[in-house]
Amino acid sequence: MLRAVTTGGALTLLFLAAPAAPAAEPPPMRLGIVQSMFKDVPPAALSAVKGPFREGFKQQTGIPGELEVFADWAALSDKIKDGYLSCGVLHGFEFAWAKKANPDLQPIVVSNPHESKLSGCIVVNGADLAAVTKPAELTGPSVVVPKGLKAHAHLFYEALRKEYPANVMQPVAGYKGNTEDAITAVLQGEEKAALVDYAAVKNYQALHPGYGKNIKVLCESVPFPVTVLMVKKGVVNEAMLTKIQDGLTQANKTSEGKMMMMLWGLKGFGRVPKDYDDQLDRISKAYPPPVTRPVPLTTSNK
Repeated sequence: MLRAVTTGGALTLLFLAAPAAPAAEPPPMRLGIVQSMFKDVPPAALSAVKGPFREGFKQQTGIPGELEVFADWAALSDKIKDGYLSCGVLHGFEFAWAKKANPDLQPIVVSNPHESKLSGCIVVNGADLAAVTKPAELTGPSVVVPKGLKAHAHLFYEALRKEYPANVMQPVAGYKGNTEDAITAVLQGEEKAALVDYAAVKNYQALHPGYGKNIKVLCESVPFPVTVLMVKKGVVNEAMLTKIQDGLTQANKTSEGKMMMMLWGLKGFGRVPKDYDDQLDRISKAYPPPVTRPVPLTTSNK
């Protein structure tokens, strides 16, 4: 079991004339992250993320770190609870579910995304006089789901479809494009609707201001809480928590930190908002935790 990182006492020097031994490097912190952070990412690319993360985390905090991927929020939460993991990263909505199952979870820092809010959207072509006016009009395979879409948008779509008959808002099979491709296909009349997130809409409108004004948001989710780095209360000492918080919130100012931000698609990390608990309560009511769990990716039992 991984022990909490502590500042152990120094051994008394027997020979004062001898040169001082170099300070021992603290043991690595084992950090868990969920597979849903890497939807549509090939395994080889996921492996490539671990090296830059390890270097960036150590550069920013002074602490060696190892990254391990888990199938879902519940598996990761269990491994923090039993002490195998020092800390973990979850989407905000997943943290809301995990905290209800494990109230001892404590947020350290949160992500600072490029856009002001996280939400999922169904968009259509507002310039089309025959465009749909409500989700119920999207019958059959009518919604393109782009590659690389964030987990909160998928959750919104899955929950939304449950409110309608099975033939409404069905996904278009085999779509390979990204979010910009999906919006373009809708605006060009090639597709009826697309599932995207708020950030994709704002980015498209910034890149294509003339064309982008025709985007019509047919329906949108409530705002989601941002991603969080968490620990179990009392496991990591306060000095180490402060070092992690200070290091990660300044990560966007160093070359290694900027690499981490690029890999995660973030502007940086920030302090936990004062109303974060309220955000968690709201999202867990809007999107209760799933009943079933996927097959675990890891079988670690240390």
